[in-house]
Amino acid sequence: MNLVNNLGFLDKGFFLKHFCSGGLPSYPSQREVWNNQQTEGPRLSPAALMYLFPEYFSSKARFGGFRSPCSDIKVKHNELFDSMFIGTLASMESRGLIRFYTYKKGFLIKSTKLGIVKSQNFNLSDYGYLGRRIARLPVGGTISVYGTLIENIETYAPDKHFISQVFRYDLSGRGLFWNDDPRKPICERIFTYRDQVSRLSEIVRSFSYYRQNEYKMIKKEISNVFDAMKPEEEEDDWD
Repeated sequence: MNLVNNLGFLDKGFFLKHFCSGGLPSYPSQREVWNNQQTEGPRLSPAALMYLFPEYFSSKARFGGFRSPCSDIKVKHNELFDSMFIGTLASMESRGLIRFYTYKKGFLIKSTKLGIVKSQNFNLSDYGYLGRRIARLPVGGTISVYGTLIENIETYAPDKHFISQVFRYDLSGRGLFWNDDPRKPICERIFTYRDQVSRLSEIVRSFSYYRQNEYKMIKKEISNVFDAMKPEEEEDDWD
């Protein structure tokens, strides 16, 4: 199966340049990736790293879009959030903190859903806002991928809502933006995290290639969550 086509949010030329210069990818042990990272500065959550360097995880937007804090590049909000959520879960799995399982849901027509089992405890701050519900589970506790993400609010732009929450909970107070204003990045500090972004991109890339079924199921659940959070269209009253 074509590796480039599996990564729908990556431009083909971008992918070939950054990931496939030597043919099919050979990637370092995911546990080794994170162990090496422990020798560097304070670690940000995967979603926070993607907020700072979105151009590595989403394609360019033709109109509007999310502006990369330290460049003029604007990327698609929906693809950026997909990467944030998938990257959070893939990073957890790569460290042995969770495992995925499938189960059936429904009455007459049953569909296959993806669930998560927490295997080890970890600090909530390591995975931030998008990992908070898993962090609060007991070891051995389970939660659906859908339940990990869904929120009891209505919004026409769930992707933008979640991205703003990542800034609020994972980046505010880190000294990376003047007065915690997302429009005022301190780029010399942000650039110190580039090596962590490189390692995170390896994890996301390998997950999308080697765990294609889980990757597709997570994307489907993101779509289901977004549909559930959008306000219902009011029917016209013709009486």
